[in-house]
Amino acid sequence: MEKIPDEILIAISSELPGVADVGSFRLVCRRWACVGYAVLAQHLSVVKAPGCLDELQNFIAENPASAVYTQHLSIYHGFWSPQSRIDWQLHPLFFGKDIMAVQSRLDQASEEAFHSYEEFMKVERQTTREDYRVKIHGLLHKLPNLRRLTIGHLSKYGFRRPRNAQYARLIRKIWLLPRLENDIEEAVRIVLPALNSLPTVTQLDLLGTFTLHQTAQQCRYITRLRIHPFFVLDSQAEAAIQSLSLFPRLQSLSISLAPARVACLPLGRLSLPEMTRLEIESAVFRYEAFIALIDQHPHLAALELHNVYLRTGSWDQIRQHLRKCRPYITVKGQVVDFLRV
Repeated sequence: MEKIPDEILIAISSELPGVADVGSFRLVCRRWACVGYAVLAQHLSVVKAPGCLDELQNFIAENPASAVYTQHLSIYHGFWSPQSRIDWQLHPLFFGKDIMAVQSRLDQASEEAFHSYEEFMKVERQTTREDYRVKIHGLLHKLPNLRRLTIGHLSKYGFRRPRNAQYARLIRKIWLLPRLENDIEEAVRIVLPALNSLPTVTQLDLLGTFTLHQTAQQCRYITRLRIHPFFVLDSQAEAAIQSLSLFPRLQSLSISLAPARVACLPLGRLSLPEMTRLEIESAVFRYEAFIALIDQHPHLAALELHNVYLRTGSWDQIRQHLRKCRPYITVKGQVVDFLRV
């Protein structure tokens, strides 16, 4: 076993299904513990809250070698509403350890949790967007091998116990979940301006609702983009599609429209000269726009469509066009002709 190169051990431990398995892997010996640590550090996540960002920055400052291993960083945004003592205790997002025990104001654990909540909200109110920008941009520049960045919302956990250890500690401390609104607008506006100074970051995942065409910040290094959900109002559909040109070197695009808002996408307005792969979910568009999309992207080689509907024309016509003009394009997924009444 001593003759096995570290690269092979890293490849093996990277295939383990969970963090607990990597932890067991690290218990074999000191060498395997070092290898497993490199795997655990490949993906870090942080909650966009003052104390949480400081915690990760301090960890990197104390363990500078660990920053070299990190290739993927997830930033989770959340919003907590200020509450009085009674409102906090009776709030529907209350997440105390024992709901029945905290009904009494004399409960010591409840008093400590509310005090922690008040301190947390005090710091949150005092922290400006510029403060967050400085902290997050500084954190990103301390990760020299960062390849992928994810911006999400804490509402993805819902009422389930969170898997993110930092978020779990925060909830155990303040006993209140963030609002389940899934809005990451503020986090996107803070993070996107930093990407032009990070040429190593080529993949961006935006997992929450925001308005892309209002960011007005071009990201020239991003080649893979995933937006779930892609929030598009009918009146702003063209502007939303055109805003994807903020990523001029995009090669792979994956968008999923918000389930409650299935707009008719003007795909003919999309212009990404280097795009080779496109994935669309829960969308409606016209036959003419889809044909224009194909013709305007000569490098497009793979299409993946899920719950996609046509407003005009039929999929048989599109398949005939592909067989005639672009037979090498691979099409996967579920598509449906639009039901007319």
